[in-house]
Amino acid sequence: MIEAQGFAVVLFYTVGPQEEDLSPLATMEGLGFRPTATAIVLNEAMGEVGDPPLNAFARILRHSAFLAAVQRGAVPIWMPRLLPAQQVEIRRLHFRDAAAGEIGQGKTPLGPFDRSRVLSWLQAMEANFAGIASWMP
Repeated sequence: MIEAQGFAVVLFYTVGPQEEDLSPLATMEGLGFRPTATAIVLNEAMGEVGDPPLNAFARILRHSAFLAAVQRGAVPIWMPRLLPAQQVEIRRLHFRDAAAGEIGQGKTPLGPFDRSRVLSWLQAMEANFAGIASWMP
């Protein structure tokens, strides 16, 4: 109905590897709320460290709610794990600022290895979200 009025609705579902993470998706789809621009973001940070993503998300990837949404056009997107995420958060920095060595609310910037990890993560995020870049401001 909203899209028929000329408005673009963009919906992102962020899920971890637990099947109950699909409950909002299943509920909204069941109610008929199925925007054309729907992404299902598979957040690797919610899986066990060292568990390969395809293994960690196996139940999600074969779940009927996930499969039905993808079949109708929802786009699955992998969000890679960012190991120094907590250190970026503690400093209250934007990711690009953390990669650039800014201090934020911390007393020191991230070390060179963590800055490199953040930069690699940003590049992976850009690549993973490239297919839906037009959906974002």
